[in-house]
Amino acid sequence: MSREPDAPRRRISHEQRAPVRQTMSEAVESWEWEVFLVAWDALNNAVRPPVVLSICWSSMELLVNQLRDGQIDNGYKERVKKAVRDFTENAIKHLWKDGRGSGEATMGEQYRLIARCIYVCEEEGTKLFRKRMCSFQEIGKKKAIPAMLDAVASEWLTPALESSQAEADRIQQQIIEGIDELVKASTFRNPITGLNVSLLKNITFASNLILACRRHRCKDIGSLILSKIRDESAIDVKTNAFTWLIPFAEAVGTADDNFWFEPLLDFWIERTADFAEKLGPVPQALWACEDFGDGSIESRKEICFVLEAAGVPLVDLKAAKHWLYRRAGVLFLTQAVPSDPLRRELLGDLWPLLAPYLAVGDAIARAP
Repeated sequence: MSREPDAPRRRISHEQRAPVRQTMSEAVESWEWEVFLVAWDALNNAVRPPVVLSICWSSMELLVNQLRDGQIDNGYKERVKKAVRDFTENAIKHLWKDGRGSGEATMGEQYRLIARCIYVCEEEGTKLFRKRMCSFQEIGKKKAIPAMLDAVASEWLTPALESSQAEADRIQQQIIEGIDELVKASTFRNPITGLNVSLLKNITFASNLILACRRHRCKDIGSLILSKIRDESAIDVKTNAFTWLIPFAEAVGTADDNFWFEPLLDFWIERTADFAEKLGPVPQALWACEDFGDGSIESRKEICFVLEAAGVPLVDLKAAKHWLYRRAGVLFLTQAVPSDPLRRELLGDLWPLLAPYLAVGDAIARAP
């Protein structure tokens, strides 16, 4: 992304950066906020934004923590908050179009500090983040929004759990409001229709959001996201979406760490039904088969080997392979549903075709 500077930006060598970085960090550590703010204004008005971020990163981390903990004197608080807002906007801008960052900090560190900055900037923080995210290309949003959700849950929720219940409830509400802003920002312009389309229709993106909730046990936030996902009239059900749904099922439903909760289960049943509806009838090349196998790669290969040996035309063989793969996916997804009545309901006419292969009890079908 390009920035139109108000004045020419000068270069500053790596040798010159170190003492400035040290001065600013020492000023914050000593609570000499005037010294920091003077240095910040000088840098921010004269040096290119990526360089400013690199120099100020460590001191801004300290400053944001002081602001969050109420340690800034009232006489400096508004000026400090403005510096944090300016820093946050630059940091978000330099996530660039693809959701990557710049500077010396790791990607995780960048997202976590941005999350803390948004928190201390309160409503203005979420507004500026939404503004910047709306200008990202689709690929950037797919990367940045789940990463920001992960960071926000880590930086906002963890401290809340260490506070009083009232404080935890207050911060939980702030998290939900902030995540709501991120979800609203998850749109991109369809190049064909020119309309704004929700990224929540992309199952990869939706799964990454829910997995971020799982890492922090954020069922309330997950419920908010799922409610918005389920409002979408059409969900991407391309074949390669199995690539994302299968590890998703394994992640949220392991025996040792089960994250299933009612909205997530409803969402899963709906997605499984989507895939089941797209399975289609048994291809003619498979009509003579008495057993379609357990869905594993080995069983599918064995069936296709028999068809090939029988001289089945290539076009029919490809159709059979495709159907067997999709059937294996539906079998695996259905296996995650916790009860036979629910499985029977969502599979409908496919129940007799798949029921013999659904594992009993805690057994899990193998991924296709």
